[in-house]
Amino acid sequence: MKTNLRPSILFLCLLVVTGCFSGKKKLNERPSLWYKDKVPYGTWFAYNSLIKLYGDSTPVLIRDYSIEADAFNQAYADTVVSKYFDSVGADIAVDSVGAVAASEVDKVDEEYTGDDDYEDPTRQLYVVVGFRFYPSQEEIAHLLNYVSYGNHLLVSSLSMNTPFLEKMGLRLEAEFFDSSEGDTVIYRQRPDTLQAYQEYGYPGFNIKQYFAISDSTKNWTVLGTTESGKANCIRIQHGWGTITLQCNPYLLSNFFLLHKENNSLWTSMLDGISGPFSIIWWDTYFRKRKDTPKGFSALGVLMQFPSLKW
Repeated sequence: MKTNLRPSILFLCLLVVTGCFSGKKKLNERPSLWYKDKVPYGTWFAYNSLIKLYGDSTPVLIRDYSIEADAFNQAYADTVVSKYFDSVGADIAVDSVGAVAASEVDKVDEEYTGDDDYEDPTRQLYVVVGFRFYPSQEEIAHLLNYVSYGNHLLVSSLSMNTPFLEKMGLRLEAEFFDSSEGDTVIYRQRPDTLQAYQEYGYPGFNIKQYFAISDSTKNWTVLGTTESGKANCIRIQHGWGTITLQCNPYLLSNFFLLHKENNSLWTSMLDGISGPFSIIWWDTYFRKRKDTPKGFSALGVLMQFPSLKW
């Protein structure tokens, strides 16, 4: 992976953000998180950074369909995972949705945590950035299967559904207080536990959500915290792969990443995920799917935070 973004992409995006403060234009506060949007709260910069960082060797593709449609889950089970179970003389149990049964994935978690630097040239990175992440029970099974075979899932979302959070042993909670105005420290992040936290701040939306982690959650690491020390970015080792969860997607917005040196937050998060990758997926499927809870809206999520009600 390239370690630095080219100045041209930084300059173009910087115009988007700084132009909003020129006195001639008002800051566009529309919450977007759409990968094509160059508005302050779009994610054009984060998406195009993946192309700049990996694009010479790895295709970055838009994914607008469910993981249930993929056939590679069983292909992986027949190759990568079967090698492990063959070595211990065990059969692979497949559950009702065609994924490796949870009990078998637990064996991978307990016996093979990646400490011996397992490498798979076909591993993939699956990125979900948006207002909601509501996989069905079947999709949760397939996603965990996908990760256990050596792939990586990165989700940055304001809202995650209860079945998924319970499967991860997590709850989403919020700190109901406002911080002082201005460029305050709102976030600390590190790529892994071997490195120190770096502090970040910006004068934009400050989402004070965090993860409450249960005792049942295994192989987890806190990568990011709020200013009060609550975990809002964690990484969970699952089989041969990892799941990175962040509950403040505005930290991947154009506005945040182009403020001062904040773009290093995104690159450090990616540096902590082992590659190389054969494919990087940028998901749009979970943004557009229709079977979300009745009455759900991105505005409703934002309204729970006092500082954003206006």
